[in-house]
Amino acid sequence: MIHRDERVWKQPDVFDPDRFLPGAPHGPADRTCYVPFGWAPKKCIGADIATVQLMALCHLLCTRYRLTVSDPEAVTMALRFAPVPENFQGRLTLR
Repeated sequence: MIHRDERVWKQPDVFDPDRFLPGAPHGPADRTCYVPFGWAPKKCIGADIATVQLMALCHLLCTRYRLTVSDPEAVTMALRFAPVPENFQGRLTLR
């Protein structure tokens, strides 16, 4: 119900992916209002397969590629609908 709450979202029934862009004027009232897969008992039926796919992607990236960060001290995390790295400059190369 949080995704359809007019106290949190402007035009909650309109499909608008741009509302998740940083600084979108028509985005959520605060950063805790987005729940990607919902909550039980009516959570997304694809949540488990999506989680497995994300884990497989992480495994692939960690075992086949090397990530070199230019300035690790400059990297920070922003808390939006999910943690988002900021000031992240780096290079992804094959191992």
